[in-house]
Amino acid sequence: MTQPQQQVPQQPAATTPATTGVIQVPPVTMPLCTRVWTKALFSDPKLKIVAGEPLLWQFDQPHPYVATYKITRMYVVPMGAVEVFSSDGGTTGLRHTLPWHEVLLIEEAMDAKTFVEEMEDAEAGDDDDDEGADGGENEEEEGEPKPLDPGTNGAPLVPLTSGGGQG
Repeated sequence: MTQPQQQVPQQPAATTPATTGVIQVPPVTMPLCTRVWTKALFSDPKLKIVAGEPLLWQFDQPHPYVATYKITRMYVVPMGAVEVFSSDGGTTGLRHTLPWHEVLLIEEAMDAKTFVEEMEDAEAGDDDDDEGADGGENEEEEGEPKPLDPGTNGAPLVPLTSGGGQG
């Protein structure tokens, strides 16, 4: 009589996510964010990046932290952030959001028509960059900012009276 063989459970083979093809990057729109300088968000000795030092993010160049990815687009969210989209060549992508307070300089390229439109908007005070992250909704009609409201901006109420004997 033969002994039944003991079945050893095996781990299933690793699978890779199914790809539906190559990423189709949309056509460039104007203005095109070409270069952004930020303070380096963190250090990476292998890449010779030092936290707080200027760091260049450049369109159509390798991502400064992930060299196997190339920056395909950068979008400015005025007074909010810069979103950086990168791809490994078309099958996977990354999006990084650079906080506005770390941005040092932004460069945008544009065709002549867009250049004139942007200048006219800036001269008329209609430039998107002047509105802030919320599209200017926190400003009164006269351009004066609304008073701070702890109930809407998330700031805690702090009593102005002293108490508890601290002095």
